[in-house]
Amino acid sequence: MAVALAGCGPTPPPTGTVSGLITYKGQPVTAGTVTFRNDDKGLVAGMRLDSEGRYELRYAGGKKIPVGDYGVVISPPEPYLPNAAELATAAASADAAPPPVASPVIPKRYRSPQTSGLNFTVNPGPNTFDLDMNDAAKDREAAVR
Repeated sequence: MAVALAGCGPTPPPTGTVSGLITYKGQPVTAGTVTFRNDDKGLVAGMRLDSEGRYELRYAGGKKIPVGDYGVVISPPEPYLPNAAELATAAASADAAPPPVASPVIPKRYRSPQTSGLNFTVNPGPNTFDLDMNDAAKDREAAVR
């Protein structure tokens, strides 16, 4: 009897995977984070960009994301803040401080759900979301492929 009941639970919601490439004017954005948000369902999935501008979203520790409509934002990496020991070392040696790292170009409008204008519907199975960012607001919709 227990074997017969094992398969009678609720059906899990359909899921998909999302991967893609983020570029700025055709060049890979090599640092930052892609975040998909479904505020109606309280879902957030995200992933850091790799050194080639690619990502594969993660949700709840895995690659499968509930299907649905998501707003998309692209965020620059958080600035590195040295700890006390690193500050002391830098103060003791003028050349110990690392050179500043150039921040990737991510126009401000892509960083906020209110201004990005980017939306994506995750369907069952594999999904691709590539984006070539630009500076022209009128080209926002054309940038999403």
